[in-house]
Amino acid sequence: MRKTSQILTAVAIVAAATTVGAGAAQAAPVTHIKAAHTVPARVTAAKAAEAARHAAEKAISAAEANAGHVRAAGNKQIAAARAAGAKLVGAAHQKVEAAQSLVTADTAAVAAAQTAAKTALDAASATVAADQAAVTGAQAAVTNDQTAVDADNAAVSTAKDQLAAATTPEDQAAAQTALDAANAKLTADQAVLNTDQAALTAAQGTLTADSAAQVQAQAALDAANVKLTTDQAALTAAQGDLATAISSAKASIAAAQAAAGKADATARAAVTAARANLALLKHHR
Repeated sequence: MRKTSQILTAVAIVAAATTVGAGAAQAAPVTHIKAAHTVPARVTAAKAAEAARHAAEKAISAAEANAGHVRAAGNKQIAAARAAGAKLVGAAHQKVEAAQSLVTADTAAVAAAQTAAKTALDAASATVAADQAAVTGAQAAVTNDQTAVDADNAAVSTAKDQLAAATTPEDQAAAQTALDAANAKLTADQAVLNTDQAALTAAQGTLTADSAAQVQAQAALDAANVKLTTDQAALTAAQGDLATAISSAKASIAAAQAAAGKADATARAAVTAARANLALLKHHR
């Protein structure tokens, strides 16, 4: 009689409920059934116990299958997160490499511009210095020429006065000769003045042109430096985007792993519960 009572108790455990859904197995509270004293009752109890064990075994299989599906789904989510992260990080890496290439090229361009600018600036500075010296010399020559012309004009004026004051043919001839000489010297000195003034104008033009070349050489260097600064800022931004992409990818993978771990733990718990039900049934066999 005692054995029959135990069988009925185990049957009640399974019949009371073992449900497996979404990877969870829950056992209902144990209900004790009054023992049967007849042979048919014992047979019925034995059949019920066997059916309960069979149901428990099916529940274990279902829970294990569900756990396998959960693990597979979790692994798939983790793989997807890894792939998305790799794609994101790869794109960010490409941006960094492109920006680094620009910066490398710009650095070389700046170095070349600095060399060219230094050469040009040195040459332009030397040329400008020579031009300034030429202008200064031309200005001095023009000043001297103007002084000579002024003196010649005074000499011509004096010769004219002497010619006008001469009363004898001899004095008039001498005065005329002096006037002609003064006019000739004035003409020569005026020609020199004109030549030196033209030279001064040319020297000033050369100075202006060479000064412009000097400014252009400096402007080219400044432009190269500005481009380098801009591309360096772009590189810094790309490196920041890469760091963000890496952090985001790591966070996505960690979240997927955590979700998969939680789902797997729930599925394992369902398997454990189903096995516990079966063990309980076998214990009361």
